[in-house]
Amino acid sequence: MLNACDFDGTIAMTFVPSPRGIGVNEAYRLSCEEILGPEGGMLYDKIGGLQNRTPVEVVDALLEAGNRRVLISRALSFLLRERTSLEGFVPKGKGASLGHGTNRSSLLIAEILVRVKMRHFWVEIGSRFPDSDRIWPEPCAGFLEFYREFRAFGELHATDEMPVELGILSSGHDTFITRCFEVWGVPCPDLLVTDDLMRSSACRHMAPENRNKPAIGPFEMLQREWKRKFEGELEVSRSLYVGDSVKSDGGLALNLGIPFVWFNPAKQAVSGFGGDILCISDWRELEPLLHPWTIERMKDGVSLTRIMKEVF
Repeated sequence: MLNACDFDGTIAMTFVPSPRGIGVNEAYRLSCEEILGPEGGMLYDKIGGLQNRTPVEVVDALLEAGNRRVLISRALSFLLRERTSLEGFVPKGKGASLGHGTNRSSLLIAEILVRVKMRHFWVEIGSRFPDSDRIWPEPCAGFLEFYREFRAFGELHATDEMPVELGILSSGHDTFITRCFEVWGVPCPDLLVTDDLMRSSACRHMAPENRNKPAIGPFEMLQREWKRKFEGELEVSRSLYVGDSVKSDGGLALNLGIPFVWFNPAKQAVSGFGGDILCISDWRELEPLLHPWTIERMKDGVSLTRIMKEVF
């Protein structure tokens, strides 16, 4: 059983600014200005901000909105000045090269963007809000309680035939996510596929458009990680996906034919989604799935899609 999920806006409230006013959108805008000059921030606004795009997709949009040649030149000049300070924010073997071997300008600039963004974030993670015990980023409603229950359920009921795992599939970044779990005081899931992996040479066999949700490329890499951990194939019908974006997260679930759980604390109306959808505003609403009956039903060949229809 795989409970796969997004991170930003689903597990962590990273779109809510930190005590110093830095959230995901603010960090992206500041980074664009650092790399591309004041025009970078204006172009970021012009393209509508992040909009659940990966770093490469953001850079492609920036280059299309501005003078491509000038923007690339500014980014390369920034890299010459700042390269040493950008080391260490991406795990070894992940991300794209910062060297001349990178043959796509947008991929190189996206790599710079990720590392500058992480430089902003690094001093924000774990910072405390004034007159409060709250730390940034806060976990989304009910996540930590559900995650602890999920782990306990797995320890009691998982078998070699039926592992029970939570996996993260995100356009975020390894060091950021693992640091968040550290400050929350809980273990980070072993199954972690982020944009750092999708930008790396491990995905060179994929066309660029297949590396981003709602395409299934990221899930295929999660299947690879599953196989490494459990030495067996992931049964996709025993999976579900939780995310905050109907377009990218819901689209991924739809393309895989698995249940989509929309983390929707604002309780927006569902519109234009072509498959089944379960809306939740608190992770604890999924706890009815954590029952031995769920495991037994899946062992009997019943899909998680059918089980969720019966439970919810």
